[in-house]
Amino acid sequence: MIDKAAYENLKKMQPLIENPDETIVIARHGLEWWTAWALRTKVGQDKAIDNTLFEKYKTVIVLNQINGFSNEMKRTPFHEPFVRENTFLIFSSEYFKAYRINEKS
Repeated sequence: MIDKAAYENLKKMQPLIENPDETIVIARHGLEWWTAWALRTKVGQDKAIDNTLFEKYKTVIVLNQINGFSNEMKRTPFHEPFVRENTFLIFSSEYFKAYRINEKS
């Protein structure tokens, strides 16, 4: 679900993860495993975003893939996580956009 160039680009996000044990990245199904492997952090889906998530994790990041899908498909059948209003962009490339959620809502 992710090509080699996108995977290499995903790894460039690792310096943004200051405390991996206190961080969770919200990614679509199919990108979760690659995100956990490349960034060495916990991952989840957008359905996991609730107030208890902010009690457990200091940093919550929403990751959307915009390019670099595997050769078999242009897009995945799974939806990208919804980007809320209370976020700010922390990473942008031709493959990904990552947003940190400022606070629980």
